[in-house]
Amino acid sequence: MKTETTPPTTADCVDLIRSLQQLTRARRRSTKYKQDAGALMMMSALDGTPGARVSALAEMLMIDVSAASRQITALEAAGLVGRVKDDLDHRAQLVRLTPAGESALSAAAETAGSDIADRITHWSETDVRALTQLVRRLATDLVASEPGCARSHPTAVRRPVAVGS
Repeated sequence: MKTETTPPTTADCVDLIRSLQQLTRARRRSTKYKQDAGALMMMSALDGTPGARVSALAEMLMIDVSAASRQITALEAAGLVGRVKDDLDHRAQLVRLTPAGESALSAAAETAGSDIADRITHWSETDVRALTQLVRRLATDLVASEPGCARSHPTAVRRPVAVGS
């Protein structure tokens, strides 16, 4: 067994990547998960912020500014995001979630969380919390070690979603 001070091997990390890819595929195949993944990613990037410029969102999500702009336009047409003046630069606009966007994002998280909970009933609460802590640690370390890579805003640590039974 490895100690905490022994770094992982490349083979360990390849196995981790494969497991994360399998998890992503399983989540996408879920019959309950029907929302547009791009829209949810964009809305998640805005969650908990006072707003962000389209260029900052594109950088955060590692997509082209034109793709981010098209996504924002569609979300705006659906009433899920809105544009406001940037208080620091009145020539610029910030995009932020509307109350309807916050509700839609919360509902999507609730649906996904419920689906996962239904599929791992044989797991203990302690195991799920331990995995969550490790995945959050991995995400934090990966983002911190890659300048310009999918940077999250300072409030990116998500609030636990209360799951109603």
